Amino acid sequence: MKACGLSLPLINLHRRETMYSYKVGNIIKNLEHEPKVIIAGSAAEGLGMRYDPKFKHLSSSDTDIIIIGYRFKIYEDINEKSHVEALFPKQNHVLRVPDITNPGYSKLAVSQISKDLEKHCEFQNNKIFLKNTMKEKIFETEEQFQTNFNIHGLAVSVNLHPRNLASYFEQEGGLTPVNIANFEKDSCYGIDDTDFVFCLKHVKGETWPDEASEWQVRERISKWPTKELQHEIINSGYFLAGVGSKESNESEIQWRMSFNKAELLLIESFNETQTHCIMFLKLLKSSRISKQAGKNITSYSMKTLMCWCMEEKSGEFWKSSNLVNCICFCISKLKTFVEKGFLPNYFITNRNQFNSNEFTREIQTKTKQSLEFFLEDPIGGIRLLLSTYQMYENTPLSTLTIISEEMFIEEWLRIRVSMANQFHVTSVHSFLNLYDGHNISNIYLRCTEVLDKLTSISYAQPYKKLLQNCIVVQ
Repeated sequence: MKACGLSLPLINLHRRETMYSYKVGNIIKNLEHEPKVIIAGSAAEGLGMRYDPKFKHLSSSDTDIIIIGYRFKIYEDINEKSHVEALFPKQNHVLRVPDITNPGYSKLAVSQISKDLEKHCEFQNNKIFLKNTMKEKIFETEEQFQTNFNIHGLAVSVNLHPRNLASYFEQEGGLTPVNIANFEKDSCYGIDDTDFVFCLKHVKGETWPDEASEWQVRERISKWPTKELQHEIINSGYFLAGVGSKESNESEIQWRMSFNKAELLLIESFNETQTHCIMFLKLLKSSRISKQAGKNITSYSMKTLMCWCMEEKSGEFWKSSNLVNCICFCISKLKTFVEKGFLPNYFITNRNQFNSNEFTREIQTKTKQSLEFFLEDPIGGIRLLLSTYQMYENTPLSTLTIISEEMFIEEWLRIRVSMANQFHVTSVHSFLNLYDGHNISNIYLRCTEVLDKLTSISYAQPYKKLLQNCIVVQ
């Protein structure tokens, strides 16, 4: 798998590439505010596209762009109402009310709403709740999205030319968090799998919900995630995504809890074997399991499965020499979940990620049989799923190592050229955001703050050098 471009150093490189312009853009353009857009999905996790077409089947190229609705201020205690209203008198105010009958979902009771959003509210038992259908209005008002956008569940898919995508992010206060040059140089790579997800965020920012309190104190055999990582995850908070439960009659006024930041932190903690394992599970899902389970088992299901498996097995188990056993353990665990018809959400364990209305007993049986078929001959199954397996099956390990190293060097050079191109296209224009009228003192302070923040980003030296020159000119 390393020879196919799936080495951990290369995956980390792709993570840095994806987040590079996003981080730089947010530092420069959102100096006084939080970013309005956040990149998520396989691209942010480094598990995205392979640029060599013969390895494209190993890609998991979905990209989610989270759009934060900062016109909304969410609070969780009615006693916070007056405080929120005093701090944000012109914003929309909503109280989060956990939906007890549908774990992981909430209703948003409106206390103050703008006129243009009143039609996206529903009256129920003398209360006003915000509908998740309001995301349609958000996208209708965006110039780039007025044509060819399709809503499916919590996401909005759009048919955008890469340059229009760049224009959107330019307006929203950040550089494009995808490599536009790579989309344009080769027609086989497009942005068909890019979804825009409208989310709301708690007024306090990084707040951990009571519904996920069990996750904080859960006993874990493997001691993963570490205490340090747990603390970081809890501080990462959560979002509310605009989608309701398919099993509820009130799905229009439900908002689903989303732990995107936490999940990214978990994925980033995976070692190489664990990363290979989750990528194979996603490949198994798309190549085999989907034929029986349809949309009942998704890439997110595999991510959840992987997290549960890692809590049960210590680091000694997750070694490259034991990869086949690791894959079999995960598939056996999935088989158990399928038999029970219940896949617990990793953070909110009483939420079933299988839809009981759709994941019928017949589909469960066929899915279980497919998993058992693989477990009977895992090597044969791997050989069938990995078309590159036979290509390298008899290649000496030393040669495979050289191939992996050469691929890393090639990708590193490509990414550095891409970063340089992006710098020349956006740098001077981006720094105009730091201009604040004729207040030289304030401009200097803003530039100095940005310069300090840029030191935390690898390969940001060109931006730092240009900004230093700008400061001298002032």
